[in-house]
Amino acid sequence: MLSVVIGLRDFSVQDTENYAALYSGITAFDLSSISLFSFEPGFQYYTHFLKKIAGGNLNGYFFLLALTNYVFIYFALNNWGKWHTPDNKKLNSVLFLVLYSSFFGMFYNAIVVRAGLALSILLLATSLLSKSQLNYKDLFFAGCFFVVALSFHYSSFLGIVACVIYRIGGRKSSKIYIIIWNLLFLIFILRLSPYVVSILLGGIISVFGMFDGTDLAKYSYYLDELYKLTYAIPYRGVFYFVIGWFFIHYKTNNILYYKALNVYLVGLLGTALFYSIEQISRITDYFLIYSIFLLYILFERYLDRKSGALLYLCTVTIQFVFFIRIIYDA
Repeated sequence: MLSVVIGLRDFSVQDTENYAALYSGITAFDLSSISLFSFEPGFQYYTHFLKKIAGGNLNGYFFLLALTNYVFIYFALNNWGKWHTPDNKKLNSVLFLVLYSSFFGMFYNAIVVRAGLALSILLLATSLLSKSQLNYKDLFFAGCFFVVALSFHYSSFLGIVACVIYRIGGRKSSKIYIIIWNLLFLIFILRLSPYVVSILLGGIISVFGMFDGTDLAKYSYYLDELYKLTYAIPYRGVFYFVIGWFFIHYKTNNILYYKALNVYLVGLLGTALFYSIEQISRITDYFLIYSIFLLYILFERYLDRKSGALLYLCTVTIQFVFFIRIIYDA
């Protein structure tokens, strides 16, 4: 249903116009047009494939992109569930998909589609890496997913880092988690981000200078963001710190919970240090999206209580409001 809604939406929204121009400007499988657009090759090849299916129907194109994203998420959920519930207890797929769709699913299907596809592919890789004992087949497929994700959006190399942290990370003591959260929150609430970014600015410019003459040069437009830093604390950052407080105080024997929590805290670190860069969420989301796993485990236990149901409703509503604010630039 959400794929249909996304497919029928207005296309005059931020990045969407560029995707529409790509789709309208190509002939299916005429690969000579690849060099005419700056999008990653994997995304362009897939667009050619979808053009063959949907023809000139732009709504059909965006519907199929969203459907692809949700198919990856669905398989990631089922795969992850095998290790999350070894007793074969059935996963509440509706609970998970609503949590995902309230922000990430809407934002990354309706606006930043390339990154959204890369993100869902990496979550599928994460589900493979959730096994306690990996075999060569698991590593091979996870590696393939990494390559495919990179072919859709180069920034997904950070998502690969998140996957590695997820795999190698283990449970820490509650005291350690509380100390880490408090330190990160202190950095965040003291608004140190603009000063941190200013100090690192020279090094960041040097890094972007290395992209000159490569396909990565297109990302140099992010440099403009570094010269218009914001000092205001973002509402979304506050939200992630608040739910992070609940995460670190939740007790469970599920090792996958703590693996996801480790990745999430790295996302909070990125938020605390770099929130003053307007587009930083497109980077930190590779880590913060693990909140979906954490929220699922938390609400799976408490949803049958009135307080749990109310908190679930508030969580979904707040995230959806964040999406609406982005759409209307509020």
